[in-house]
Amino acid sequence: MFTLKAIKHALLMGALSSMLGNAFAADPAQAEWPTVTGDVKVGLVVPETGPLATVVGDSLKAGTEVIVSMWNEAHPDRAIKLTICNDEGNAERAITCVNSLKDKVDVMIGPNFGSTHAATKEMLGIKQIDVVHTPHALPAPTTGIFQVAVPTEDAMGEAIRYMKSHNIKKFGFMTSTDATGLSAREHGLKAAQELSVPVVDVQFDPGAQNLIPQVAKLASQGVDALFIWSTGPQVVTALRAIAAARMDVPVFLNYSSMSYDLMNLVKDVTPKELLFTGDDAFDTSGIKDQKRVEMIEEFNKRYEAKRGLSPDWMAYAYGDTFTVAMTAALHGADRDAMVKYLENGPDIRGFHAVWRYSPQDHIGVTKGVETPVRIQRWNGKRWVNAE
Repeated sequence: MFTLKAIKHALLMGALSSMLGNAFAADPAQAEWPTVTGDVKVGLVVPETGPLATVVGDSLKAGTEVIVSMWNEAHPDRAIKLTICNDEGNAERAITCVNSLKDKVDVMIGPNFGSTHAATKEMLGIKQIDVVHTPHALPAPTTGIFQVAVPTEDAMGEAIRYMKSHNIKKFGFMTSTDATGLSAREHGLKAAQELSVPVVDVQFDPGAQNLIPQVAKLASQGVDALFIWSTGPQVVTALRAIAAARMDVPVFLNYSSMSYDLMNLVKDVTPKELLFTGDDAFDTSGIKDQKRVEMIEEFNKRYEAKRGLSPDWMAYAYGDTFTVAMTAALHGADRDAMVKYLENGPDIRGFHAVWRYSPQDHIGVTKGVETPVRIQRWNGKRWVNAE
């Protein structure tokens, strides 16, 4: 169970550790910004239970424990005091969680999944900043919401460029009919059109228990690859249908499906070629910023000691949400000051990317700079660079 008691225990263990690193050492560019002291009340909305918890629960729990301990060791004068609300991956429950926290915390993290964020977005970023890792947030710069996930269009674009370079001439695109799926479909089809790659798209009800008809349609159209943009149990259902149809083509999943728990659930139906829209956190050899490499390596070491596995995408995502939120809180005493810092301060080293915001952009991935997306292959044990 992902509980406040467990987090507090982890923080105590972390405080006793002698391995205090410089992961969050200040950059010279931050010198012009004041440093604020005093504990920060952080509200975290996550699915501790429910279907999503079966595929991301252990990862987000361990990732949160690690990043909170790292931050509090580095910044004891601006420590995190965490309050957790279990939204069960349910939109109505997410609304209840936000209502219960919004008058009590200085910073909000989440809700972090497409449907739960969509249900609460009008309530967020008003009294405090809110940092989310759903790629479907796309917050307007007039809000106090900041995104730490590569947008769907960018991730799809990199996957399609990979397809083109590997002689894939037409791909099938599977999305659900909920808010997450509709957003993914819109941006994915746009990316395919811009890159002139034919696509056959099918949609499915998020509660569907059988996706064989949708897969049969894609098979009949002679697609060379499949891309499933979905999360959690829906991915399991789709992969089982692909296996039942005996389709032997590369299958792409989005980054939120880079979960050890999910890989364990589909180990009997894993395609021969299973690819993901990952990033260079999974292989730091291409990162030139040594301080960022050290931050990732310290996180990896602590995460592996805790869980016995290297971090997956969700673990790094919680590393990013806390890092961005708390860097803003370190240099801002209230919501407006935190917004000002994120919009005008220096770039923030993250795990999935280096996050750069402005008064015109709260998404964090600046157009025109090198994409942080790296196509990863599942080798049966972990994710490795596909190239």
